[in-house]
This record gives sequence, structure tokens and C-alpha cells, in this order.
Amino acid sequence: MPVAMLMEWPGWTEEPYRAVLQELQLDKNPPNGLLFHVAGVVQGGLRILDIWESPEAFQTFSEQRIAPAVKKVGITTQPKVDIYPAYNIYAPGLSTIGVLGASSMP
Repeated sequence: MPVAMLMEWPGWTEEPYRAVLQELQLDKNPPNGLLFHVAGVVQGGLRILDIWESPEAFQTFSEQRIAPAVKKVGITTQPKVDIYPAYNIYAPGLSTIGVLGASSMP
């Protein structure tokens, strides 16, 4: 069953987020099981909302790719992560997102 993953990571700004994205190279090597990702820098840190095929897919990506990238960039804070069943996934603008293209930024 698909799951939603909501992450709040204190202390982040746009600069370390971009550095982690550069390390992850998501466009060249997309994570297995990731269906959707959106992130925003807010007062106090970073918020991320992902839709994953399963909790295990997120856990594998987190352990094998996120943790090493975050360590390399020098982030020392820990996120608060909530994972819950995605009861309903509604994406009426999916065709617009498709036209814009997938991009993990930098």
C-alpha cells in the first residue's frame, strides 16, 4: 500500500537542501519506489511531503542514500518523520506536472 511520508527537518535552509540534492543526483538515479516529492523551506527548517510505494522503499532510500548525503554535506540535526497509509492520492494537475518535467533541482 502506498504511504505518505511527512518530514520536518529543523535548521535547514535552501543551501544545504540544494547540496543534498546535488549529492543524491535524483534525476540521473531516481529512488526506487518514490512516486512524488515536494519540499519547501519554511521558518525553522525544511518540510518534505513524499508519496512512496511502501514504507520499506522509503526506509531503504533513507538509509542507503539520504543518510550518507546528509552526512557528507555536514547536517547534524535529525528530522521528525511521520509515515502513514495514503488512503487517497488525488492529482488532478498531473498532466501539468508532466509538462513541467521531473526535476530534483540544481
